Amino acid sequence: QGDKTMIITATSLTPNQCKDIQSILQGIDPLALHGLDYPFFDEDALHFIYYQDLLPAAVLVLLHIKNQSFEVLAFTHKNFENRGYFQALLSHAKKKHPLDQLTWILAKISPKTKHLLKKFSAQYLDTEYTMERSLSSLPNQPSTYHLLPFDDRVDKFYEVWDKEKFIAQYGLFPLSQNHCFFYDFFVFPEYRHRGIGQNILAQILKKMQEAGFTHILLHVSQSNEIACHLYLKQHFVISTSLHYYVSKIERTADQTSTITPNTIR
Repeated sequence: QGDKTMIITATSLTPNQCKDIQSILQGIDPLALHGLDYPFFDEDALHFIYYQDLLPAAVLVLLHIKNQSFEVLAFTHKNFENRGYFQALLSHAKKKHPLDQLTWILAKISPKTKHLLKKFSAQYLDTEYTMERSLSSLPNQPSTYHLLPFDDRVDKFYEVWDKEKFIAQYGLFPLSQNHCFFYDFFVFPEYRHRGIGQNILAQILKKMQEAGFTHILLHVSQSNEIACHLYLKQHFVISTSLHYYVSKIERTADQTSTITPNTIR
């Protein structure tokens, strides 16, 4: 590619590489960066950084899902857009690493991203909402169910008991002093459709407020209508949406790759 361009491949990022990626992310739409920060600690993440005239211009990150399937994160510095760097990084990644399937995660669907999805024959998979709720004002909630003590220092699963019966579980991950992430809320089937989930969630929110948190966040699939209804009824609001698409890569005998549609069932 000549002396003025260079692509670095890295699994463990150096401090300078982290700074280079942070500089690429500057000026990117915050919606596209929700929850993404560097250093990005993931032992299965593979980074490809594109340098133009020694300046960090673009980055592509492959997050391993299973086998040779990967999620794709890609960002271009605002001063280097529309120069084909993403395609150059993806071509480089395919030569360096075997890929069978790519999952595209998009914060917004623009004409440019529509063209990209069409070019790679990507098919729609799902939309994931990020929902938020302020804990500043909550109604008084009786402690109907037994919630295990909250540990604000770690990412942890918690159980919910009704007397001697284990009826639900959920995860909590403190993001900061004021924000907490709520995930994997599960009510056992025999306790559903009776308002129990609503009561448990209201009790959890009150517990988070008492622990000093001011906001709670969660992710939920748009297709999970029951969960969406549950959270909206508890006054969560949709702050961002992530759209998931998938492309299947078929390999030829000489190991070159072509992108073909993947059937989603």
